[in-house]
Amino acid sequence: MKPLISVIVVTYHRVEALKRTLESLRRHVDVDDYELIVCDDGSPLAQRRQIRGLDVDRIVWNDRVGYGANVNSGLRAARGEFVFHLEDDWVVKRPGHFLRAGVEVLNTLPEVGCLKFDDNTPALRARRRVGGYTVEVLAFPNHARAEEYRYTNRPHLKHARFHQCYGMYAEGHCALETERLFAMHVNAVRASRVGWMHDSAHFRHIGDEYQSYSILGPKQTPAALLEPWRLS
Repeated sequence: MKPLISVIVVTYHRVEALKRTLESLRRHVDVDDYELIVCDDGSPLAQRRQIRGLDVDRIVWNDRVGYGANVNSGLRAARGEFVFHLEDDWVVKRPGHFLRAGVEVLNTLPEVGCLKFDDNTPALRARRRVGGYTVEVLAFPNHARAEEYRYTNRPHLKHARFHQCYGMYAEGHCALETERLFAMHVNAVRASRVGWMHDSAHFRHIGDEYQSYSILGPKQTPAALLEPWRLS
């Protein structure tokens, strides 16, 4: 039987951050019907051994394929009607109904295919009320401004069919370029809108506590972090 939600956690070389993120999810996720998928993009062997021992439903192993391909591997493995997508450095701080409410919003507002949980709100098309929650719907001319508010680097919930509309993420690029290209594609196709729920109080970003390689492209070495402006 298919789960309601596939929770995809994207990781590379930050097993301690990943452990904290997974523990917070198990403690605070407000639905029971979900599967937990970790996508690892070639972490060192010692870290892979630790990841293999984690209490998750599935691990997708990749070998430095880059951000877009790593995310895509998780999307292909997902079986849920909805996908909750986050990186390995976002912890859930407290119990709440953010996933349950998010599913209600996506079922109630057919024009919204992706729902972000943060307070970085751009120019908006409309504001909706669903249950006790306020949802702000993004205006299409602003979808392409990925430099200001990217879709994938913050926790978000989406219909599985969101990627049936827009396809998968571009591969062979660093994370920022991958997100920019996807945002431009969403803006061009305009098949489904992106919404915001001001619920960032549930999440805390811990990435600054760990060295991150998320800006790297496929097969790039960690030394490239010393000169990130040279990345394509």
